[in-house]
Amino acid sequence: MTWRDDINSVRVTCPEDVRRAAEALHNFAVNTADMRVAPSHNIADKRTPVDADGSILALDVFGWEDKAQAWWKNTRIALNSPI
Repeated sequence: MTWRDDINSVRVTCPEDVRRAAEALHNFAVNTADMRVAPSHNIADKRTPVDADGSILALDVFGWEDKAQAWWKNTRIALNSPI
Protein backbone atom coordinates (compact mmCIF):
# COMPACT_ATOMS: atom_id res chain seq x y z
CA MET A 1 0.00 0.00 0.00
CA THR A 2 1.33 3.44 -0.90
CA TRP A 3 0.89 6.68 1.01
CA ARG A 4 -1.68 7.69 -1.61
CA ASP A 5 -3.72 4.59 -0.79
CA ASP A 6 -3.49 5.51 2.90
CA ILE A 7 -4.70 9.07 2.20
CA ASN A 8 -7.52 7.89 -0.03
CA SER A 9 -8.64 5.34 2.57
CA VAL A 10 -9.38 8.15 5.04
CA ARG A 11 -10.84 10.62 2.55
CA VAL A 12 -14.45 11.62 3.30
CA THR A 13 -16.70 13.03 0.59
CA CYS A 14 -20.10 12.28 2.11
CA PRO A 15 -21.52 11.23 5.50
CA GLU A 16 -21.60 7.57 4.45
CA ASP A 17 -17.78 7.64 4.08
CA VAL A 18 -17.16 8.56 7.72
CA ARG A 19 -17.25 5.08 9.25
CA ARG A 20 -15.08 3.52 6.54
CA ALA A 21 -12.55 6.34 6.90
CA ALA A 22 -12.59 6.06 10.71
CA GLU A 23 -11.93 2.33 10.48
CA ALA A 24 -9.06 2.92 8.06
CA LEU A 25 -7.56 5.56 10.38
CA HIS A 26 -7.91 3.24 13.38
CA ASN A 27 -6.24 0.36 11.52
CA PHE A 28 -3.42 2.60 10.29
CA ALA A 29 -2.70 3.90 13.83
CA VAL A 30 -2.78 0.44 15.39
CA ASN A 31 -0.76 -1.30 12.68
CA THR A 32 1.93 1.34 12.18
CA ALA A 33 2.48 2.68 15.69
CA ASP A 34 0.39 0.55 18.08
CA MET A 35 -1.54 3.70 19.01
CA ARG A 36 -5.21 4.46 19.55
CA VAL A 37 -6.95 7.39 17.86
CA ALA A 38 -8.97 10.06 19.68
CA PRO A 39 -10.39 12.12 16.80
CA SER A 40 -12.39 15.30 16.96
CA HIS A 41 -13.63 17.19 13.93
CA ASN A 42 -13.31 20.44 15.91
CA ILE A 43 -12.19 20.53 19.55
CA ALA A 44 -14.25 23.69 20.09
CA ASP A 45 -17.43 21.83 19.10
CA LYS A 46 -19.32 19.95 21.82
CA ARG A 47 -20.50 17.23 19.45
CA THR A 48 -18.79 13.84 19.48
CA PRO A 49 -17.79 12.45 16.06
CA VAL A 50 -20.38 9.96 14.80
CA ASP A 51 -20.96 8.02 11.60
CA ALA A 52 -23.89 8.45 9.21
CA ASP A 53 -26.08 6.27 11.45
CA GLY A 54 -25.26 8.29 14.57
CA SER A 55 -22.99 5.65 16.13
CA ILE A 56 -20.29 7.14 18.36
CA LEU A 57 -16.94 6.48 16.69
CA ALA A 58 -14.97 6.65 19.95
CA LEU A 59 -16.87 3.57 21.15
CA ASP A 60 -17.66 1.62 18.02
CA VAL A 61 -14.47 2.12 16.01
CA PHE A 62 -11.67 3.45 18.19
CA GLY A 63 -12.24 1.23 21.23
CA TRP A 64 -12.67 3.81 23.99
CA GLU A 65 -14.74 2.83 27.02
CA ASP A 66 -18.09 4.38 27.91
CA LYS A 67 -17.14 5.82 31.30
CA ALA A 68 -18.67 8.85 33.01
CA GLN A 69 -15.37 10.75 32.66
CA ALA A 70 -14.61 9.67 29.07
CA TRP A 71 -12.68 12.32 27.14
CA TRP A 72 -15.20 12.25 24.29
CA LYS A 73 -18.03 13.19 26.68
CA ASN A 74 -16.19 16.29 27.90
CA THR A 75 -18.06 19.30 26.48
CA ARG A 76 -15.23 21.56 27.69
CA ILE A 77 -12.47 19.65 25.88
CA ALA A 78 -11.20 22.78 24.12
CA LEU A 79 -10.82 24.54 27.46
CA ASN A 80 -8.78 21.78 29.16
CA SER A 81 -5.03 21.89 28.77
CA PRO A 82 -3.29 18.60 27.91
CA ILE A 83 -0.19 19.90 29.73
